Amino acid sequence: MKVRVLLTMAALAGICHYGAAARPAPMQTVAVCMHHDTNVPDLVAAVMTASRLFRDTGVRLRWAEPGSCPEDAIRISLTRSAPDTLFPGAMAYSSLERKQIEVFLNRIERNSRDLQPHLLGYVLAHEITHVIQGIDRHSADGVMKAHWDWLDLACIEGNRLRFTQEDVDLIFQGLDRRAGPERLAAASPHVGSAVRSGNPQPGNLQK
Repeated sequence: MKVRVLLTMAALAGICHYGAAARPAPMQTVAVCMHHDTNVPDLVAAVMTASRLFRDTGVRLRWAEPGSCPEDAIRISLTRSAPDTLFPGAMAYSSLERKQIEVFLNRIERNSRDLQPHLLGYVLAHEITHVIQGIDRHSADGVMKAHWDWLDLACIEGNRLRFTQEDVDLIFQGLDRRAGPERLAAASPHVGSAVRSGNPQPGNLQK
């Protein structure tokens, strides 16, 4: 009930949108492979949510099966076995140098059933963005915010949270680096990043 009330407030206030503009055609394509060893009932809806978020910026996500995964693809694994001691509070973690993402389903599923499919899609989009951008940073608002609060979750449940313009710009800068080996080699090295919801607890994330 609390999330639904906040969603109505957010819609009235128009605060879920951050004015990010899509890049002109042709759209750029990013290959993504996802592996999961367990049933994920919300996976199709989550993939559609993540794809829509990127499509709105001018990027097409091309989802491939693990057995036919392109060499340059971003690889995602979904698990329900993440121990509480692994990045406490985080719903996912990305290794930027290896272009790998691990999503902790057991933590996403602690949220309300109505929120879960949307939340999984936004977590996928958040971590894919980290890998594309190739930098360990978060935004003050929007999809790339480090800690989603209740108001952000309300926007997520309504599929209304968006990328900031700065993040759209950084996505395309990252794609430019990926397109040229010499430019990619010049990019700064990074360890990884994670996204969480709720109140942050110091010292839980690698920054």
